[in-house]
Amino acid sequence: MDIYLEAYNHIISRDSRRKLSQMMIDLMYKRPRLDFNENYFITAYKYECAILRQRKEIMKSILINQISNEREYLKKLHTDKVEYGLPPPLIEKCLIAPNTDEPVLCPVYLLEFHPSLACTPSLIESIDESVRTTITMLTPKRQIQSIILEKQFFDYLKYEIDTWRPLGASYTAQIQKDLFSPYFIEDVVQMSELCNQYILSVQQRNSRGDKKTRQNFLLNELGRLLDLVTLRHRLIDCMWECEVLSKLYLSISNRMGFNDFHLFIRPLQFESAKYKEGVEELKPPIYITSIHDDDSLLDKYLPSALPLAIHELDETQVGKFSFRGKATIMEMLETRGIENLLTVLQVQTVHKNGLIAAILLAFNGCPAFYTSHAPKFKNGLIRTVDTGNNSINNNDISGAQIGPTPLAVERSTHQLNAEYYPEAFFSIQLEKGPSRDRVCNAFIKKTQGGGIAASKSTAESEKMKREFISQFCHDFCERVQHASLRAQIIETYSSILITLENVPVVREEFFIIGYAFEKKAPEEDLGKQEIDFKSLRNRPRRVLSSDGTEFYNLWFIPHFIEVLFVFRHLNDEACTKALRLMARIARALHDILHYLVAYAKLGISSSKTTAEQKHQMSVSFDKVSII
Repeated sequence: MDIYLEAYNHIISRDSRRKLSQMMIDLMYKRPRLDFNENYFITAYKYECAILRQRKEIMKSILINQISNEREYLKKLHTDKVEYGLPPPLIEKCLIAPNTDEPVLCPVYLLEFHPSLACTPSLIESIDESVRTTITMLTPKRQIQSIILEKQFFDYLKYEIDTWRPLGASYTAQIQKDLFSPYFIEDVVQMSELCNQYILSVQQRNSRGDKKTRQNFLLNELGRLLDLVTLRHRLIDCMWECEVLSKLYLSISNRMGFNDFHLFIRPLQFESAKYKEGVEELKPPIYITSIHDDDSLLDKYLPSALPLAIHELDETQVGKFSFRGKATIMEMLETRGIENLLTVLQVQTVHKNGLIAAILLAFNGCPAFYTSHAPKFKNGLIRTVDTGNNSINNNDISGAQIGPTPLAVERSTHQLNAEYYPEAFFSIQLEKGPSRDRVCNAFIKKTQGGGIAASKSTAESEKMKREFISQFCHDFCERVQHASLRAQIIETYSSILITLENVPVVREEFFIIGYAFEKKAPEEDLGKQEIDFKSLRNRPRRVLSSDGTEFYNLWFIPHFIEVLFVFRHLNDEACTKALRLMARIARALHDILHYLVAYAKLGISSSKTTAEQKHQMSVSFDKVSII
């Protein structure tokens, strides 16, 4: 409470003050969560007190760090000249404690205010949302388990804050100098002088046209400077997120039995690339575990630090930038400099999305979850992995039989309670490689095949490279979408399985649950079955057709292993379209099922609902669907 009250005195925003006031009231009325299945409540009390102490230490550490950083910033801004637009100087006189005899955060001066502490309510909301997400993902079964899990969450969060490293410490020394260093770009005085000089140079070049035209030209040129600062900030945020995600990716890959070099791809510049045959239709292996037997596709390149994603393609032109000096910043203020920086941000964002998709896919494809939540029916719809003929997946399009590798079958059979499934691994190196080879071949054709000479100007060369890099991002993004959609589909059907545990009669009566490496016979396609209305036939054990163009069975819940390999024989565009359709169907079923189960738990039936209530429910449902 004392921490929140001291932060409240610095907040100017009305909405932020209201949010923080509500959070203080919620804290006053907060009571310990008790597990009535326990013999004594003392354990819950101990954990609740420990959680409150940790929250206090975390908020105190963050806010003290924020105040000290803002003090340093105000001292850097302080000059003898009075300039408009700068915040008031820091008057270091008369230390006070705003609320109590002894300040909880740190002593502040009488005329010292830090409006940036308005981030306190948002910080509290972020921590609470992270706790809720953690509990939702790990699904503890008892109240005391939720409390212990929350305590572990705050233990880890406090450890991360106490061992906080400088921003960008995992990247190479050159990137830290060119991008993360605050030497020139974060010096407000020098940047103000540079801005004034830039305005004078623009005004000298802007001598033609009427007054309105000159003003528009001046605003556009000044907008480039704002774009430059904003792009640097966005790039730093993206690279910091990639740094955190890379640690998670490496940790998960090691647990799944893969090496660290799957995260990296050896840098290859456009000028030094060699033409490769047969890369137009090249794709990563369908079964990732096959690389354990034959690792010829892998490049065991392992750098000592994280590289910039653009440097995997170009370092000398598009990927060359620096914010450490006046000359380099003035060079980036040109049109091509901003476009190059946008391309750098685009490549880094796609790389970040690839890491997110890989982590989600690995986490959602959990054999232990399906072992514990998938029901065991008497009719044999659910059974363990069969290493016989049922482990063959018949491809209805090509007629070829694609079976799992021996390692996949062995791990699926003997590690049903494993934390991760190896076939759910998304190799960044293997996914990026074909996309980069294709754009390198296109670059070679265009420069050496008579299209554009290699000796063109730097501006034209950079423009051509930006086009090829954008094409690389598009191709790799297609592969990332596949992993992301598969993770979303697996997560949706997992949530459906959890919901169906509340209604076992409905589950056994209407739903068909798939199993691992389920055989898909060609006759199960509705288009290949003979229509006979006089006889009954089994419902198809698939949601969509093998090409993703026909809808078969809404009530079939596929096993996560089936989702991992479905539609992989299609091209990237068709696969993306089919996976999106399957994700929409699964999400619609998920929402309807949750809606009905929630109303059933509340004891609300359609017979007791009036026409006006039905209309209100339909209107609210339409609004949610639109959102």
